[in-house]
Amino acid sequence: MKTLMKIQTMLLALLMVSVLIVPGTAEAGYKGSSLEGYITEMIDKEIMQGYPDGTFRHTEPVTRVEFTVILYRALDIQEADDEAPFTDLPGRDEFVSAISAAYEAGIISGYDDGTFRPDDKIERQQMAVMIDRAFEHLGYRTIVGTIDVPDFMDKDQISRRFTEAVNYVTSLGIIRGNTNGTFAPNDNAQRGHAAAFLSRMLTVIETGADLSGGDQPDEGSGSYQLAVISQNGSITTRSGRYESFEDAYKNRGARSDLILNDGEIVHMQSGIVRPNNRPGAINNVYSVYDNGAFLSAFTYITSDHRFTSELTYLGGDERHIKVSVAGRTGYVRAGEFELIPSQQATERNHYVKATNGFLVHRLYDPSYNQNQGRYVSYTYGKAPSFMETGKRYYSEDGGTFYTGNGEKAGEAYQYFNRLPIKSESRYTAEELDHYIREHAGSASKMQGMGKYLKEAEARYGVNALFILGAAAHESAFGNSVIARDTNNLYGIRATDSDPYVNASRFDTVRESTMSFASTYMLNGYMHYNPAGNLLTQRFQGAIPGTKAVGANVRYASDMFWGQKIAGHMFRADRYLGGKDFVRYRIAETTVSGLNVRTEPDSTKNNVLYQYARSAMPVIIFDEAKAPNGATWYHVTADHKDHKRAYIHSSYVKEVPFAK
Repeated sequence: MKTLMKIQTMLLALLMVSVLIVPGTAEAGYKGSSLEGYITEMIDKEIMQGYPDGTFRHTEPVTRVEFTVILYRALDIQEADDEAPFTDLPGRDEFVSAISAAYEAGIISGYDDGTFRPDDKIERQQMAVMIDRAFEHLGYRTIVGTIDVPDFMDKDQISRRFTEAVNYVTSLGIIRGNTNGTFAPNDNAQRGHAAAFLSRMLTVIETGADLSGGDQPDEGSGSYQLAVISQNGSITTRSGRYESFEDAYKNRGARSDLILNDGEIVHMQSGIVRPNNRPGAINNVYSVYDNGAFLSAFTYITSDHRFTSELTYLGGDERHIKVSVAGRTGYVRAGEFELIPSQQATERNHYVKATNGFLVHRLYDPSYNQNQGRYVSYTYGKAPSFMETGKRYYSEDGGTFYTGNGEKAGEAYQYFNRLPIKSESRYTAEELDHYIREHAGSASKMQGMGKYLKEAEARYGVNALFILGAAAHESAFGNSVIARDTNNLYGIRATDSDPYVNASRFDTVRESTMSFASTYMLNGYMHYNPAGNLLTQRFQGAIPGTKAVGANVRYASDMFWGQKIAGHMFRADRYLGGKDFVRYRIAETTVSGLNVRTEPDSTKNNVLYQYARSAMPVIIFDEAKAPNGATWYHVTADHKDHKRAYIHSSYVKEVPFAK
């Protein structure tokens, strides 16, 4: 076990090479600031010094290369065999050596474009990551109080790749939030901040925190092990075994990346979650629950690898996995899913902007051809303006996008995915038939169904273009075996266990179309049902949607059913002239428990229904003023017996679309 004195000596060395400075009194500038005590301590200990003009320049920023050189010198990192693969390495040999060594040690990483950007000012969250990775490289360990992301007001601005590191350093009190409740992850770290962070690191050590790893358990029969994972995805187990997950977890230390049970990963820092695709599991359907008690499931997904189900990992243990599905938090049973750490998830679902300016959703099937894997794709809609052609972007809900580094790129949703089903298409039956003739094939069961699409729209209020998209997706443009043999174009009752046998039979295509529009949409997925608990009903928002909101939540086990239908709608609309694109003004609610009323007046007994959850999409038709002068929106009513209703303008926000 390394001694406390040796650790202190190492950190003192680290602190003394902070930036290129020369002696000076350093008394001006920082006096009276909230960081005065930390700066004074660092100066008194001769760890940091000022400039010849007597200033400390506590607000001056620190660059990425400066902090990298600090760690390289202090930790005596072994020189790398090869230069780091960055295209913008600085000219000084010492800087190149430091960057290359730190890269090989896993302390630093670059950007998607192949750069390191050495002269960029280091952000607070980047400094947290480098401190965290330095501890990992040294093999020191301590117990972190919580696995949850700190509840900062701006926690959504913390890069998802950095949340664990921010959690670690804030748990130890090394880096703290601001007095306004924010962490300010993107703010530049200044010299005064560095003094504070370094002072707190010393304090953590001087209080006797166990940074050396503590006592390892005897090798025994326990099935749980701790492990670390490198940037290239290789896993190294640590010595010792544990009888329970709890024992393994509490001893995992500063950065034991993984917990294994009989060799399988049961806990990791970050990554994705996929349904098990073991033999015999191809048609299993797994539930996603509201909480870890597994009592109330809000959606379900297929384990069939061809549908590329993929969830974001948020935490878990040997029984539960906390996940994010299309941005909605849920829980799944650990035995039904496998964990893929970020370092191994090099191939996964993503989006790219094609050269024609369209957004392509690329879906990765890891089990194809004996686990060789392959991508399948479809055109989803127009690519957001903030995207670069050919670059990979990642999104859970098809609207909020992140780069490979976990940095938020922007937010822009697809219009047809968020278009309420209770709407009208501008296209005539003849125009819809023309599209079908050009795309479905002469033997398709969809031929000539334009009149049925418009009839269903007129009778039941279901958008004709949505029905067309659903039919095209579910029946392979009317050419699937189920469509040919049963006239069922919508996958009605074609459940995963045996789709062909279970599929409903219809005498005609018209009959199946009216059943889909009336029985399933009008009386189910597009209207609030007051009977029972809302979460047990089909209605989850009257849009095609995702697994978080919309018909997709409960209609299909395919996570991207709603997005694929939206893609069909976009392509049909574009082929026919774009008359339906961004026709309506669409917004979503921002609070749960929102009353929807028959009049723009909250003083009357006029509540039509209540949205149990937020993010319910509506079309805004016009505005109205209440007697007290408040603005109300006249919107689509998600109620079978009402076309329109009113929502107070304070509780909705317009959806940003890619145009």
